[in-house]
Amino acid sequence: MSFTYDVDTDVGKVRLLIDDTDAYGGKGDTGGTAGYDFSDEEVTATITLEASLGLKAAAARLLRTLSARHSKLAIRKDRLGLTDDLTQIAKNLREEAAQLRAEAIEEAESGVTLTILSPSWTRREYERNILLDNADVTDYAQEKSAP
Repeated sequence: MSFTYDVDTDVGKVRLLIDDTDAYGGKGDTGGTAGYDFSDEEVTATITLEASLGLKAAAARLLRTLSARHSKLAIRKDRLGLTDDLTQIAKNLREEAAQLRAEAIEEAESGVTLTILSPSWTRREYERNILLDNADVTDYAQEKSAP
């Protein structure tokens, strides 16, 4: 089971959405205890399962899984006037998961897509653009027509 956090990857983006970004127990702690909730393999598998709705849907599924884990421990104890209420954690995780899921469905239905366009230049156009970037010319057409 491995852990990586790189926001340039899909796994890292999902980790960011669910705040599963720390490999150790506390910020800066390198004591050896795992601070993350899901391994890279689990996150990748969930991304695959939710491929039709995207990364927010994958994050929602992971939060529901985390909620189920916390539900097993959901207790309320009163000790010496102090109350430990662990039932709220699972409830909050379920609410956040529902919100992310709704956003994922809304984005899927609205047809929002991310398109990255990359120019396809010939070598000559590329070299011309480099020359223009380095030239002290504001209007290439005027420079070319000058005697």
